[in-house]
Amino acid sequence: LVILVTLTFVTILYSATVTIANVALPDIRGALSATQDQITWIVTANIVATAVATPLAGWMAGRFGVRRVILVSIAGFTLSSILCGSATSLGALVLYRVGQGAFGAPLVPLSQAYLLRVFPQHLHTSAMAIWCMGAILGPIIAPTIRGSFSPIYGWRWAFFILVPFRVAAFLIVSLAVSTA
Repeated sequence: LVILVTLTFVTILYSATVTIANVALPDIRGALSATQDQITWIVTANIVATAVATPLAGWMAGRFGVRRVILVSIAGFTLSSILCGSATSLGALVLYRVGQGAFGAPLVPLSQAYLLRVFPQHLHTSAMAIWCMGAILGPIIAPTIRGSFSPIYGWRWAFFILVPFRVAAFLIVSLAVSTA
């Protein structure tokens, strides 16, 4: 159960970050003096990096182990988020969003694959149902989180707000997920 909750939580954090940045685009555009065409690169760079890195997740897990790849992904994703919130230019923010996409991409498929590996077959449906709720919940709660903090603290908090939760997820994964 701890593994299910933890990997569902990791999936929520990843999916929330993708959406939370989208919701903050108007504020980022104004703060970085970007045009409408330029600001779309914040989303596009993340999507392209995710699309490139997702197919590599299985290979990386086979080569380095699921646990190690998940931990490096969480750490890199967290660092990329901190860098996104600290960005002072559009170019830097786009580059850091590439990092978010590349590091975050393995989290979803490896979480799902690991759950299917550790749960008995008769519990696959239940485990996947709970995990899928997490994948769906992230994009739903992200606008609420962003709406609560960004007007007060600024657009940067769209990236900073989930960092403590990612650190907690890293610690829990390091304890709960086996070295398989």
